[in-house]
Amino acid sequence: MRNIELSTHRRFVARVVGATALAGAMLLPAASSAQLIDESAGFYIGGGLGRADLDNPCPSSSLVRCDDDGTAWKVYGGWQLNKWLAAELGYINLPDADFRSRAGSGLRGEVETWGITAHAVGKIPVPIGAMDRLSILGKIGTIWYDRERNANLSAYDHDDNGFAWAWGLGAEYTFSERVGLRAEWERFENIGDSRSGKGDVDAWTLSVNYKF
Repeated sequence: MRNIELSTHRRFVARVVGATALAGAMLLPAASSAQLIDESAGFYIGGGLGRADLDNPCPSSSLVRCDDDGTAWKVYGGWQLNKWLAAELGYINLPDADFRSRAGSGLRGEVETWGITAHAVGKIPVPIGAMDRLSILGKIGTIWYDRERNANLSAYDHDDNGFAWAWGLGAEYTFSERVGLRAEWERFENIGDSRSGKGDVDAWTLSVNYKF
């Protein structure tokens, strides 16, 4: 059964990547005809590390102690249409939430969460002297998440996946035509369900970009 679920996830990832590539191929001619593509256009990749807080991932009980924050990391790639707009696809791995009983029931386990993100990213350059390499950015899109709760008591085991809103704010500084540094705050709305723990996720990351 686990192999079937993993196979289903792989097929879904392949479909998302394929659909994104097709959408990008369809958008490029339209953008070109509208004279939106300029010398700043091109493909880029990046990766980042930071922290995330998970809201309500553990079994709901005052008798359960929950560690619901920790290290998060992500990788992403995108197509810069011009200096103001990009389309971006990524993967984010959120921290495991460990829980254990405060009482004598012996309950313990963890909640694993990861997701595939798709965003439209808007950038506003800051053309002020030495700050002309800095851009303020905002992003909005969706995340396909997978959340799995594993516990030593089977009644608390559960797996949930689905789509949720994703958005964020940040800033990006370009050191050269190819290398940049990005600091972001991102929010993923209503991740999970009532059995796997449902709540928002806030992530703060620092990433390095490379433009081809």
